[in-house]
Amino acid sequence: MIFYNGTLLTQNPSQPVAEALAVENGRIVAVGTRAEIENLAKPGTRRIDLGGRTLIPGFNDAHVHVWKVGHMLTTLLDVRDVRSIPTLQLSIQGFSNRLADGAWFMGRGYNEAVMAEGRHPTRYDLDAVLPDRPAYLIRTCAHIAVVNTKGLEFAGITADTEPPPGGVIDRDENGEPTGILRETAMGLVFNRIPAPTPPEYEAMLLAATRHHLELGVTSATDPGVMPELLAVYRQMDAEQKFTHRLNVMAIRRPDGGTETLPLPERYLSDHLRVDTVKFFADGALSGAAAALSIPYRNLTTKGVLRFEAHEFFELAREAHITGLRIGTHAIGDRALEMVLSTYERLNTLGPRIRH
Repeated sequence: MIFYNGTLLTQNPSQPVAEALAVENGRIVAVGTRAEIENLAKPGTRRIDLGGRTLIPGFNDAHVHVWKVGHMLTTLLDVRDVRSIPTLQLSIQGFSNRLADGAWFMGRGYNEAVMAEGRHPTRYDLDAVLPDRPAYLIRTCAHIAVVNTKGLEFAGITADTEPPPGGVIDRDENGEPTGILRETAMGLVFNRIPAPTPPEYEAMLLAATRHHLELGVTSATDPGVMPELLAVYRQMDAEQKFTHRLNVMAIRRPDGGTETLPLPERYLSDHLRVDTVKFFADGALSGAAAALSIPYRNLTTKGVLRFEAHEFFELAREAHITGLRIGTHAIGDRALEMVLSTYERLNTLGPRIRH
């Protein structure tokens, strides 16, 4: 395949602009003048006239939860544009009317910082429109969720429920859960919601990758993938269903408990790479969940540290000595200190160049 008659921006300082390029078997094999590239043509070579347009390399998104993008494009309610709780309630009510009886309502994207009330919605705000259907609404940062009363009952969360390590269950002045769950406490509910089936996961991944290509994103990293989703990734790759390149990080500790998942099997193909494990050391600043050394302004909390330092080191060491790479979410200075100290210790274990 030959691209010609356009401005080709190569990102190569020694040859910033080219007249044409040749592609063979999914790889760019040559960039140069039109004459140079035409010399490579074979019988049946396809030619694409750019018509004076500009051609650039595809974008790489180094951190995007691919299946979650697909979830929002398929079965999740997107509420990122909502600016008040009444508007949120109307959106939820209209969306839930299309759901099957007994199905969970799921939505994502609210941000209390831009809402008129200046606060998180609570279980009671969701109860007003969903009294009989369990509901799970994720904040834009994905580190906080709001659950209605039906959802709390389904998960067995009461005033006596202790949060898992690294999690917070917000409570009112009477000690009752408000429905707001932070960090690993989200898993108390999320892990009880029926997971997508493999065909549903596939539909989400295809929707997300199509969306990426429309934006010019041709490669991406999906950080924090559960084993059942990883199996779908590998099956789709075996069936050659991916049109761009994906780097997948396997999650080590899912939300909601202390379960540690097995290390992933290393996997590499033209379109899929699995050689990294993902940890979450803390949460996000916007939800006051990043682990800081001092309290947040106007709050008493210092955020949430998901691991004790010794536990994080042991889990990271296990991955490191098997040759797997490590990616860690760490935003607050307290979390960064723990992660950097762990990495320094791991460096003494003899990191090696792998080929």
